Amino acid sequence: MLVTFYIFSLGVVAAASGYLTWKYPNAQTGPIVKLNAFLAWLASLSMLVLAPADILVALHEQEGREEPLAVLWQIAYWYAFVAMVLLLPFLQGYGESGDFLLADRILYSLRDNGKFYGILGFLGLLGVVLLALLGQLEPSNLLGWLMGVSNAYGLIGAIFLMGYGLVEVPRKLWQKADVKGRALLLHHNAGVQVEKAGAAHKQLGKMLGIVARVSELFGRRDRLRPYMDEIERMTDRVGDVAPEEIDLENEDVDLDYFTRQDLGELRRQLRMAIEGFDREKERYLQVVRDYFRVHDVLQNIDKVGSPFVSNTGGSKQGMLGQLEWWWRCRLQGWTMRLLAIVLCLVSLSVVVAEVGISDHMPNLSLLATMLRGMKDSKFMVLTVSFLAFLYVCMCTYFTLFKLGQFSFYLLVPRHTSPYSLLTNALFMARFSFPLAYNFLAAIAMPTGKSSTEPDLETTEFYRVLGSKMADAPVIGLQFTTYMPLVIVPYIVLVYFRVFNRVAAFFDRTKRFSFDEDWDSSYTSMGQSMLRQELENAEMNLPLGLTISQGLQGSARQPTRPRPSGARRDRGGRRSRGQPRQDKGHERSGREWVKDATSRLTDAIGRSTQRNRPPPPANGGRMAGGSRLDGIFSQVLGRGDEGAEMGDYTTLGDEMDPSAGGSSWFKLGGRGRR
Repeated sequence: MLVTFYIFSLGVVAAASGYLTWKYPNAQTGPIVKLNAFLAWLASLSMLVLAPADILVALHEQEGREEPLAVLWQIAYWYAFVAMVLLLPFLQGYGESGDFLLADRILYSLRDNGKFYGILGFLGLLGVVLLALLGQLEPSNLLGWLMGVSNAYGLIGAIFLMGYGLVEVPRKLWQKADVKGRALLLHHNAGVQVEKAGAAHKQLGKMLGIVARVSELFGRRDRLRPYMDEIERMTDRVGDVAPEEIDLENEDVDLDYFTRQDLGELRRQLRMAIEGFDREKERYLQVVRDYFRVHDVLQNIDKVGSPFVSNTGGSKQGMLGQLEWWWRCRLQGWTMRLLAIVLCLVSLSVVVAEVGISDHMPNLSLLATMLRGMKDSKFMVLTVSFLAFLYVCMCTYFTLFKLGQFSFYLLVPRHTSPYSLLTNALFMARFSFPLAYNFLAAIAMPTGKSSTEPDLETTEFYRVLGSKMADAPVIGLQFTTYMPLVIVPYIVLVYFRVFNRVAAFFDRTKRFSFDEDWDSSYTSMGQSMLRQELENAEMNLPLGLTISQGLQGSARQPTRPRPSGARRDRGGRRSRGQPRQDKGHERSGREWVKDATSRLTDAIGRSTQRNRPPPPANGGRMAGGSRLDGIFSQVLGRGDEGAEMGDYTTLGDEMDPSAGGSSWFKLGGRGRR
């Protein structure tokens, strides 16, 4: 029976992971990112299959061994372990980078994850010291310490995530049954999303303006021109956002993009701005769709006996229309309330089971008692344990998805960036196994709890994995049994929303608020926008037309700077942010000397490119550049009218057309770094 259960259940889990991989990534997410996210989700969600099967084995075969289950545990655990420590963090940094070359992206990822890997190294060194002091310094014990650290960190996070979900999932379900309250909340959410979309629109317009100004700094024969062209091709994805005029006198805008790495950073910022605007606009459209469904219910709730009529979608006639009315206007709300009450009782039983894990507490788990009473029916054991663990995972992952409000990441269907996708996959891989270990401890009680009942040591998970981390100092089995006690005071604080009140006191922007409490300051704006969206939908106009027109109307039209009016500093040099002039003249003997000067200036700039001080007030010229200009002006004879300090020269070794064009270097202190 277990083989059939494995095949069917793992197939369902694989289908669910594939659905997530299909639903959330944006169009720019590559296949490698999708594959790793799919595998991480598959390993994490496989707990829904392996944990119930392990409970069945513990109840029926305390002395036997289920080798297929042990193999599946090890495959899922070790892949998730390697993925959350090495693969996913590296791919996060690699995908976040805007660099053009493979080597640059790899270096960016390593630098971005340097602190994370440093913490891992410190924890490993701490384990070596502790084990050495205890006289247990062996490779197997060190591996158990690392597994114990991972389990302890994941258990702490899983307890808090699960505790929040145990309170909020029933509460949100109960609140969703109130149609009028839901409409008011959607008015507020629409106003909030209009503001967020407006901010994202402004940021994107500013980035487009910066790209336009930076593009003018590169001549057509510049060796970095192909990279700039690639950045400009990204703007083709933006059809309804105009570049914003960049006022260099009144705005603190940095246009110092002089190296390939600088252009990679510009590319990253532009990509983030495009993704941010698309994501916030899509979130507004989600609010609009939700409001349409709520508005339809409000329009039909008093029409007893009539078919359900939708103003924004298809309507069913006859008996089907009346059945739809009864379901959406009457039964759906009561069903949600009844389900909320049931889930509230389940949450209470989960909390009692968590408290009963401790060695000093009696066996209070109602679920464990039910499973032992029905252990003769394998199907019922698998079904009940699966549903119970499914609810625990649902509460945990509900909070995990809500973490997007902290701006760590956002999951929006069809508009999720690779970084956000991998972040969610990493969190699921990090919390799933400690959550499964905790669930098994709540059902199959810890060692010594009872001599006649199965304990944690009879599970396959403990035999192949848990036993390695149980003897770890400080964070071993005792930590696993005592940590769940924290859930009791925590859920009390969550129920009375103490954390929200504290966060609101210190953070007036409510950026750290999990709840969707509506504020009247946004309600009027959201109500107006949603009313206009309803009118547009009734005229068969596309969704989002209102916000698109509003954002376009508020955008400033771009104005191109005039090259002839470029400001110059006292030294005659073009000031910061002004376009370069491609003179295209033939190289003379003097220009070969300028070429050598440019190379020398470039080498000096590269040595300090990571610790460059802010531009000084003297036209952006560095002190070292001024000295070089004074020396080389005598050698180059720049007293003539035709040789300005801002001239550009070509490199002789890049005149070959196959090299992609020639490179232009600016002489003086503000040359290429």
